[in-house]
Amino acid sequence: MRPDVIALRNFYDRPLGRATADILSQKIMGLWPDLSGQHVAGIGYTPPFLDRLLQHSVAQGQSGPASLVALMPAAQGVVHWPSPRCNATALVDEQDLPLPDGAFDRVILVHALEVADPLRDLLREVWRILSPGGRMIAIVPRRRGLWSGFEQTPYGSGQPYSSQQLEATLANHLLPVCALQRALFLPPILPFSRGRGLALMERPGAVLMQGLAGVLMVEAEKQIYRAVPSSTAARETFKSRASRPHLVPPMASRTDGQSNLKPADRVPVRKP
Repeated sequence: MRPDVIALRNFYDRPLGRATADILSQKIMGLWPDLSGQHVAGIGYTPPFLDRLLQHSVAQGQSGPASLVALMPAAQGVVHWPSPRCNATALVDEQDLPLPDGAFDRVILVHALEVADPLRDLLREVWRILSPGGRMIAIVPRRRGLWSGFEQTPYGSGQPYSSQQLEATLANHLLPVCALQRALFLPPILPFSRGRGLALMERPGAVLMQGLAGVLMVEAEKQIYRAVPSSTAARETFKSRASRPHLVPPMASRTDGQSNLKPADRVPVRKP
């Protein structure tokens, strides 16, 4: 079941949601420390993460992304971001994004892969709108993690993934994984639901509590097939194959003792 946009907004307005966005945004910024001049799109529900990316760019004195948009699926709903007067969101069909090929250098998917139906259409569109060599980050609930079993958070909805399943799924859609991280090592219950202990446990949890991680974060790169050989190369290949000798099967003999050769094909034999 896909959570609607109001439930998502309410979650990230609460202390637990704010702490979750802080932790995951720090990991995104660790993978993409400088987005200056990049065209960035968020698919699913990404405003809490895009806000923090903008704040990071300002704090670091960077010029910031060339463009930044939030694309929200029609089945989820849409809210204004960053403000009603300055809106950078769009309500879209995730199976047919209204964007040109190669329009974005970076794509972030949150609350998207695990609820997409069908998944292959979404990944096909992500691959299409990425520029050559462009990268995407996907955040999904972990199959054996603690968060996928708690429906009071958006990470308890949809299809959770194991790391092997996620890597194989992306690789099958020409998006091989470059990096994989785990996060959220404490369950979303009291007293941790206030968000205070989540950040404190991230660093030791990454070393000591890998099996308790609630979400997976992967970075993948757009893969493009190698070019088709030129006509000159194809001709050279044909010539090399044509110059090879070909064995001719032996001529079948007839049962009446006569030759299969036609009269014009017979070679006269001189008698001594």
